[in-house]
Amino acid sequence: MKLSIQVIRAVKIITFVFFSCCCLSVYASSKYLPQQYFLSGTFFTGPVTGFIQIPKAGMPGSTAPHRPTLNELGINNNSDFDIEAGAAWQRIGVYAGAQMLRMKKTATLGSALITHNILIPAGSTVNTKLRLDWYRFGGYYMFNFYHNRFIVKPKAEVDLWDFSYRITNFNVLRKFWQFAFRLGVDTDYYFTKRLYFSANAAVSVPVTYLQIITVDGKINYQLKSWKKVTPVLFAGINYTHIDFEDRQNMPNHINYTSWPRVLLGFKLSF
Repeated sequence: MKLSIQVIRAVKIITFVFFSCCCLSVYASSKYLPQQYFLSGTFFTGPVTGFIQIPKAGMPGSTAPHRPTLNELGINNNSDFDIEAGAAWQRIGVYAGAQMLRMKKTATLGSALITHNILIPAGSTVNTKLRLDWYRFGGYYMFNFYHNRFIVKPKAEVDLWDFSYRITNFNVLRKFWQFAFRLGVDTDYYFTKRLYFSANAAVSVPVTYLQIITVDGKINYQLKSWKKVTPVLFAGINYTHIDFEDRQNMPNHINYTSWPRVLLGFKLSF
C-alpha cells in the first residue's frame, strides 16, 4: 500500500510537469511541437552507507557527530525506483523526473545515541523511517558524431530534495526541503541500430548546501516498435552520492552513498 502511494505521488508530479511542457509548446506554435515524447522507469537495488547527523536548532551537544550511521539503524541495503518523462525537438529536449529513496528499518542500538537532542539508551530498539526523495527538471542539447553512432547530450537541471528522518518510538522527527543545481552529460554509443551503451553523469554546482552525484552505465536494447511506440529495455550499474551539510554551529549533516547499485528499467518513446 505504501509503495503504491509513493508511485502515485511521483506519477502526479511528473505528469503535471510533463503536460505543462506540452501546453507551453502548444501555446508557442503548433509547428514547434515536440517531435518525440518519452517515459522511463528504473528500479535500483544495492548496498548503502552513510549517517544522519541531526542536531536541535544547531546546538552543540544535541547530536552525536556522524551518528546514527545507517548501519546501526539496520539500513545496509535499499531498493528504490525512478520515473522520468520528457519531450524532444531536433536537438533540444526537456525532462522531469523523481527518484524515491525511502528506507524503513527496526534495529537495536549497540551504544547510546543522542540525536535531535533526544537521548536513546544503548540496547534500545529503534524504528526508523528515512526519506531522501529528489525531484528534477532540466534540459539538454544533443550532438551527433560518427554518422549518429555516438550521441552526446550536455544537460542542466534543477533538483528539489525532500528529506525526512523519524525514529517513531522515540519521537524524533526532522524534515525539510533543499534545492540543488546540477550539470551533467548523457552519452549513447550504438553498436547496432538496436543495441547501444549509455554512460551518464551529473554533479551539483556548489551554490547550495546540497550535493547530489550520480554516475551510471547501462546496456540498452530497442525492441520492435508497436503503433508508433518504441520500447527500450536496459540494465546496468549506478553510483549515487547525496551529501547535505548546513552552516549551523552544529550542522545538519546527511551523508548517503549507494554503490554498486544495480539498475533495471524501460523507456517508451512515441
